[in-house]
Amino acid sequence: MFVKSPMIPGPCKIAYCRAVPTLPTFGIDSLSNIFYGMETKSTLMKEFICDCAECQDLCKRVPCMGTPKEIQAIIAKGYAYPNHLIVSHDNDPILEFTVVRPRGSRTDNPTQGACVFYKNGKCVLHDVGLKPVEGRVAIHDRSTPRLLYHHLKRAWNTKLGRQLIQAISNENAASKKE
Repeated sequence: MFVKSPMIPGPCKIAYCRAVPTLPTFGIDSLSNIFYGMETKSTLMKEFICDCAECQDLCKRVPCMGTPKEIQAIIAKGYAYPNHLIVSHDNDPILEFTVVRPRGSRTDNPTQGACVFYKNGKCVLHDVGLKPVEGRVAIHDRSTPRLLYHHLKRAWNTKLGRQLIQAISNENAASKKE
């Protein structure tokens, strides 16, 4: 349930926040009912929806990262065409971890630039409930919580995470040969 948030300053046309449900871990109960649990002890990350110019610039600068289950859902729902996803190794200045993320528009560094899913001023994944977690917790006037990157590192160091990394690496290598 989304609630109007009086705590988000700035030029937002739409500014809502939703506390993430209390769940033990990242999860998916079906591809049509994706749920995201990011709670650990007393820390709860908030999700935001904002379409102001500053938030749109985030999508134009760098594609957001998601969990393996979020990326798997994007693929399963048919949004990830060949080369829409890439394997990214440079995801955090402090933590070293590898993820699969949407491709950016920069040819010299596809982890940077406008996200492939950013069309006509908004994320096409948002309205279908598939927007990756980094994009859901990012907001124009706050830093993305550091805890998120620890969660992502742990989530991608799983069997599913490693399988997706290998599958996307193989797919992108095969498409380069063609």
